[in-house]
Amino acid sequence: MAQLLTETDKKSELKLRDYQEKVLGEVYQHFQNGTKRVLLYAPTGAGKTVIASSIISDYVQQGKRVLFLVHRGKLVKQTCKTLDKFYGIDASVIWAQYAKPDYTKSVQIAMLQTIRNRELPPDIDLVILDEAHTASYFKVWSRILDTYAGKIWCLNQKVDFLGLSASPWRSKVKESYCQYFDEVVKAPYPSELIEKGHLSRARQFTYTNLIDESKLKSKDGEFTQTSMASVCDAAFNSEVVKIYLDKTTDTNRKPIAFCASVKQAQDLAHQFEQCGITAKCIVGDTPENERDSIFDNFTNNKVQLISSVGVLCEGFDEPSVNAILICRPIKSRALWVQICGRGLRVMIGKEDCWFFDYCGNIKRNGMPTQSFQIKLCPQVNDEQLEITKTCPNCESEILKFLAVCPHCGFEFVSLGKLKAKKLSRKFEEILTPEQREQVNYLKTVALNSYNQQSNTKVEQKFKDKYGFDAPLDWFDGLLFGYVDDKFMGWEQSVQLYWRFLLNVDPHNNSLNKHRIEREFKSVIKYTRKQLREQYQGKDITLSQRNNLINADIGAILSYKPWWKIFGSNQPLNKEYLKNTYTVAVSKTLSLYPEPEQRDVKNNILVLLATAYIEALSYHRQDKELLFVHIRFIRDNIYHCQFKAVENYTSTMPLEVKTRVWASLSPQERKSYHTWKKLKKKQPLVEKHSEPKKTKQPLVEKHSKPTKRERPRRKLTTIEGVQLSLKL
Repeated sequence: MAQLLTETDKKSELKLRDYQEKVLGEVYQHFQNGTKRVLLYAPTGAGKTVIASSIISDYVQQGKRVLFLVHRGKLVKQTCKTLDKFYGIDASVIWAQYAKPDYTKSVQIAMLQTIRNRELPPDIDLVILDEAHTASYFKVWSRILDTYAGKIWCLNQKVDFLGLSASPWRSKVKESYCQYFDEVVKAPYPSELIEKGHLSRARQFTYTNLIDESKLKSKDGEFTQTSMASVCDAAFNSEVVKIYLDKTTDTNRKPIAFCASVKQAQDLAHQFEQCGITAKCIVGDTPENERDSIFDNFTNNKVQLISSVGVLCEGFDEPSVNAILICRPIKSRALWVQICGRGLRVMIGKEDCWFFDYCGNIKRNGMPTQSFQIKLCPQVNDEQLEITKTCPNCESEILKFLAVCPHCGFEFVSLGKLKAKKLSRKFEEILTPEQREQVNYLKTVALNSYNQQSNTKVEQKFKDKYGFDAPLDWFDGLLFGYVDDKFMGWEQSVQLYWRFLLNVDPHNNSLNKHRIEREFKSVIKYTRKQLREQYQGKDITLSQRNNLINADIGAILSYKPWWKIFGSNQPLNKEYLKNTYTVAVSKTLSLYPEPEQRDVKNNILVLLATAYIEALSYHRQDKELLFVHIRFIRDNIYHCQFKAVENYTSTMPLEVKTRVWASLSPQERKSYHTWKKLKKKQPLVEKHSEPKKTKQPLVEKHSKPTKRERPRRKLTTIEGVQLSLKL
């Protein structure tokens, strides 16, 4: 008999969740009512092993015997460990790799592949079948039912049968589970578990038209190995690697990849290795000890990626996985759900899991966290319909029931009026209805903040409402979007955004720069690629080319004062302003006459109008007050009292600060800028007295300027526009 804990405290360590208690109650109620064959649906993260272990413990405490059937070695070890740790139950194991089992123990854990050739344990009161969606179709399951339930299963009143499955669907539409089970008990669906915090959030990215789906052939509800091998070749793997690395450049991901063949899985691991990613391949013939070694190294981050064929679909529960690469087409809903479940487990520090769909599986099978209907009997007419469709205007993959494309506004009621065009490859994120609501909320809050010129904590409001940080990608183009595929007019949008940020949060330049880079992430990436091609033919080193590209990007992203927007290197006299503005407007209208260029033209006109208003405000400043500001700042720079300068200018309006800075000499500006750089590296001790004669002051000494020498109207040319933001 299994050793029962007199220290029943151990059971209290494993506290069941509310829905797990509810599931147990429903299962027991069916057994008491005479329904002896129950199928329990428990998706990844629902705690299937915990539920099963609790049921086993309850039966053992009543003096009953349990047979637990699995077909994966990891599940044998996992169940033994759980039973011993939380319930003190020492189970017997029926498996070729273990010693001879002890049939006298209350709990027998058996591998289906082993027990089919062994004598079945006697006097069993409860049989639990793990992974029932697959295992119930093993021949040994019918033999087990015959042994414990009698030849007529439905008349059985002695032995309870419980099937466990996270994906109770069959590939063949005519196959079902009604011959093996009479009732279904359901744990919460993945979306509910995510909401409760028991599963990780999912983000899904799809790449369209990467494989030729016309070459795929089906048999028994799944694509044939031969047809999949014809489209999932080395060239396809190269695209997989390129897209993955490109998308995850600035994120820390720990992926597993699902392939169509052994050859593809090995080649994919090899290609990742060539790109500096430590990758291993696991296939059906991989020895158990080698698998365990790879799994351990993956857990300890010594292996960064695992590629496989079928091995990781069931029984692999590594919570640190935060990226799933689906590198093969899938037709079976059960297989799709099993694969997606591998990345949804939660752990500390894990924000979400990214699903990379390279073969149109989301369109074919649904979202990774979608709730599918569960039925015991086959539904021949219940076809698996595609849940997404391709917008013919912008080629985005969107949910099928949408009448208007959320990306470009295309109305599907007018589909016949649009000429068909050749589809191009496109990689993008597909949003669930819940995620679409979240993005819309984020956009609404951000737009309201921008339009009202208020310093709304957009990120915090989102987190307060949904309980997690909005992904950085959702801020990409959130306010301004992009005019077309070439991102025309984005330079003007950068300047408009700078003015908003400096108006609502003028003293947080590092955060504002981050917001700029976040808003224009895709266009920066596109521009960097264009510049790389532009400098490709130049006779320069790689380092020089990167420096030039960084300088060009930096120049576009930096704040430009109003006179720079009008094309001048220094502030323009007030007399020339109106004429300069009129000429700039006329030039814009002549350069962008076409209707499709309207958005670009409007962007430029808005920025010109903004610059003109800033110019008027600049010239409207009180000259005597400006002189006081300039004199104070000059005196403090001369005496190296830079902290006083920083404090003094921190509350100045932007237009005043800009004009004061323009009035300083290049050497004075350089001195202050040098201090700011040193301050970032280490704190400086403020000097409150005259510098010692032995030390050279940062600014060349000169006598105090006389009244005649003091600057009046003439302003010095600005040589470092960004410096005006750092005062």
